[in-house]
Amino acid sequence: MEKSLESLYQIIQKLIGLHRQLLDVIRSEKQALLDMEIKEVQDCTYAKEGILSGIHTAELERQKRVAEIALYSKKPATQVTLQTIIHDVQGTNLTLADQFRSAFNALTMLTERIKESNLENSRIIDQALEHIHRMKTNVLGEAQPMSNTYGQKAQKVSVAQTSARILSEEA
Repeated sequence: MEKSLESLYQIIQKLIGLHRQLLDVIRSEKQALLDMEIKEVQDCTYAKEGILSGIHTAELERQKRVAEIALYSKKPATQVTLQTIIHDVQGTNLTLADQFRSAFNALTMLTERIKESNLENSRIIDQALEHIHRMKTNVLGEAQPMSNTYGQKAQKVSVAQTSARILSEEA
């Protein structure tokens, strides 16, 4: 069981590293969104996909180790969590329990920061889309004639006489 626990700890360390990379990429993505660098946003998306693939692979390995530990401890795999492992191990190996505890705290903190950063990026994108929609509405509104148009002599001008001009007549 000791080997499975050590292997599990190594996998969790790998997950922590991958989550740190993901957080860095998400922060870079935010800056690219603010700078409107489409190529950089695209590169960040590809990098996130690669990191998420690595996280998925490490998670599958973690699940295998948890299944081994569950078999050894005669518990269902669904009941073997990092917190239960910490509780079980701290009686025999306090150092390993502390390592698992700090890894658990690091993963929890990283996942919270990733969620917050993703939400912030999502808000930035939503605001940009809303701005684009307002601009589109303004442009289309200018291109369609209005019935309440007045001429230079303060008299109502018919819709047929006025048409929206994108280019100035002076040009």
